Amino acid sequence: MVYYFSFPPEERESELVILKSVSTDRGMAYALKEGNITKGIATVHLLKDVSAIFLVYLAIIPSLQNKGLGSEFFKFVEENSKKRLQELNIEPKGMVWEVEKSARNINGEPSDYKKRKAFFDKNGGITLSCKYIQPPVDGKNLVEMFLMTKGPLTSDIPINDLIRAIYFDKYYLVNNISKETLDSLLAKII
Repeated sequence: MVYYFSFPPEERESELVILKSVSTDRGMAYALKEGNITKGIATVHLLKDVSAIFLVYLAIIPSLQNKGLGSEFFKFVEENSKKRLQELNIEPKGMVWEVEKSARNINGEPSDYKKRKAFFDKNGGITLSCKYIQPPVDGKNLVEMFLMTKGPLTSDIPINDLIRAIYFDKYYLVNNISKETLDSLLAKII
C-alpha cells in the first residue's frame, strides 16, 4: 500500500513491471518492515553499461517521515545496491533518480515534490541541469522530472549517455516502452 499512496498514477509502473525487473540480475526491491507492517519500500534497477544504480522508487509511510528513517533507508538501499554491482564485477559510479518537477501532478492533484527534492538534497543528491522526461510508465503520460544523482557519476559519464542508459536499460528492456517513443523523447531533451 505504501507504493500506491506515495506515487501518483502517472508515475507508477504496474506490479508486473516491478516483478519483471526483480526477476533479472538488474532489479532489486527493498521493504522496510517491522513485524507485518511495511514502513517503506524501494526499487532499483542496475544500469550495468554506465555502472550506476537507478533508484526507481523510494517511499516511507507519511506518519514516519521527518524522523530520519527515510535517510537511513536510502543509505541502506544505496549500500546494498553498490554491493550487488560489485558482485557483478562492476565498480559503482553512483546513483541516479527522478523527482517530479511540478506542484501538481497531471491530474491536478497537489504534489509533494518540494519535500521529496529537499529530502534528496539533504541526502547528498545533486540536481542535474538538463531537461528530463519520464517515459509513459503508465502507458500514456509523459512526466517532466528533475534528474538527480549522487556520487561521481556525471563527472565520469556524459548526461546524455546516462539518460540513454535509463531509457534503454530500464524503460525499453523492462517496461517495454518502444524504441520509437524513447528515441523521440531523447530528441526532445538532448
